Amino acid sequence: MELVVREEKRYVECYDFLFTTGMVLPITLDLKAGDSIEFKDKEILISFVVKPSITDPDVMLPAEEQTIFKKHLACIQHRTQEFQEATPEQKQEWTKLFNKQENTTH
Repeated sequence: MELVVREEKRYVECYDFLFTTGMVLPITLDLKAGDSIEFKDKEILISFVVKPSITDPDVMLPAEEQTIFKKHLACIQHRTQEFQEATPEQKQEWTKLFNKQENTTH
Protein backbone atom coordinates (compact mmCIF):
# COMPACT_ATOMS: atom_id res chain seq x y z
CA MET A 1 0.00 0.00 0.00
CA GLU A 2 1.36 3.40 -0.99
CA LEU A 3 1.11 6.31 1.43
CA VAL A 4 -0.39 9.39 -0.21
CA VAL A 5 0.52 12.73 1.32
CA ARG A 6 -1.86 15.56 0.54
CA GLU A 7 -0.32 18.97 0.29
CA GLU A 8 -2.63 21.62 1.61
CA LYS A 9 -2.72 24.86 -0.34
CA ARG A 10 -1.56 27.70 1.85
CA TYR A 11 -2.19 31.35 1.28
CA VAL A 12 -0.57 34.48 2.64
CA GLU A 13 -1.79 38.05 2.46
CA CYS A 14 0.82 40.48 1.11
CA TYR A 15 0.56 44.23 1.60
CA ASP A 16 2.83 46.97 0.29
CA PHE A 17 2.38 50.18 2.24
CA LEU A 18 3.67 53.19 0.28
CA PHE A 19 4.35 56.15 2.53
CA THR A 20 4.21 59.79 1.46
CA THR A 21 8.01 59.89 1.87
CA GLY A 22 8.36 57.29 -0.91
CA MET A 23 9.36 54.47 1.45
CA VAL A 24 7.66 51.11 0.91
CA LEU A 25 6.96 48.70 3.77
CA PRO A 26 6.16 45.17 2.52
CA ILE A 27 4.29 42.97 5.00
CA THR A 28 3.28 39.33 4.62
CA LEU A 29 0.61 37.91 6.91
CA ASP A 30 -0.25 34.28 7.52
CA LEU A 31 -3.83 34.63 8.71
CA LYS A 32 -4.22 30.89 9.21
CA ALA A 33 -1.24 30.91 11.62
CA GLY A 34 -2.82 33.72 13.64
CA ASP A 35 -1.43 36.93 12.11
CA SER A 36 -4.00 39.70 11.80
CA ILE A 37 -4.61 43.10 10.28
CA GLU A 38 -7.27 45.57 11.37
CA PHE A 39 -8.14 48.73 9.46
CA LYS A 40 -9.38 51.45 11.81
CA ASP A 41 -10.36 55.06 11.10
CA LYS A 42 -6.90 56.59 11.59
CA GLU A 43 -4.55 53.63 11.83
CA ILE A 44 -3.89 50.08 10.70
CA LEU A 45 -3.06 47.55 13.43
CA ILE A 46 -0.94 44.54 12.44
CA SER A 47 -0.19 41.59 14.73
CA PHE A 48 2.25 38.78 14.05
CA VAL A 49 2.31 35.56 16.08
CA VAL A 50 5.45 33.67 17.09
CA LYS A 51 6.71 31.69 14.08
CA PRO A 52 9.88 30.13 12.63
CA SER A 53 12.31 32.40 10.81
CA ILE A 54 12.25 32.15 7.01
CA THR A 55 16.05 31.97 6.88
CA ASP A 56 16.50 29.54 9.77
CA PRO A 57 13.54 27.33 10.74
CA ASP A 58 15.27 26.48 14.05
CA VAL A 59 14.98 30.12 15.17
CA MET A 60 11.62 31.42 16.36
CA LEU A 61 10.63 35.02 15.63
CA PRO A 62 8.88 36.72 18.55
CA ALA A 63 5.31 37.97 18.41
CA GLU A 64 5.13 41.53 17.18
CA GLU A 65 2.63 44.34 16.76
CA GLN A 66 2.86 47.27 14.38
CA THR A 67 0.73 50.39 14.00
CA ILE A 68 0.69 52.33 10.73
CA PHE A 69 -0.94 55.75 10.78
CA LYS A 70 -3.03 56.33 7.65
CA LYS A 71 -2.11 60.03 7.45
CA HIS A 72 1.43 58.95 6.42
CA LEU A 73 0.28 56.66 3.59
CA ALA A 74 0.05 57.45 -0.11
CA CYS A 75 -1.43 54.05 -1.04
CA ILE A 76 -1.71 50.37 -0.12
CA GLN A 77 -1.33 47.43 -2.49
CA HIS A 78 -2.79 44.06 -1.48
CA ARG A 79 -2.48 40.61 -3.03
CA THR A 80 -3.08 37.03 -1.93
CA GLN A 81 -0.36 34.53 -2.78
CA GLU A 82 -0.49 30.74 -2.78
CA PHE A 83 2.56 28.78 -1.69
CA GLN A 84 3.58 25.22 -0.93
CA GLU A 85 5.73 24.13 1.96
CA ALA A 86 9.11 22.76 0.94
CA THR A 87 9.71 19.07 1.56
CA PRO A 88 12.25 18.17 4.28
CA GLU A 89 14.73 17.29 1.52
CA GLN A 90 14.21 20.68 -0.16
CA LYS A 91 14.63 22.47 3.16
CA GLN A 92 17.87 20.60 3.84
CA GLU A 93 19.21 21.41 0.35
CA TRP A 94 18.23 25.06 0.74
CA THR A 95 19.98 25.24 4.13
CA LYS A 96 23.15 23.74 2.63
CA LEU A 97 23.05 26.24 -0.23
CA PHE A 98 22.37 29.15 2.12
CA ASN A 99 25.25 28.17 4.42
CA LYS A 100 27.58 27.75 1.43
CA GLN A 101 26.69 31.25 0.16
CA GLU A 102 27.11 32.70 3.64
CA ASN A 103 30.63 31.28 3.87
CA THR A 104 31.67 32.62 0.44
CA THR A 105 30.56 36.23 1.01
CA HIS A 106 32.87 36.98 3.95
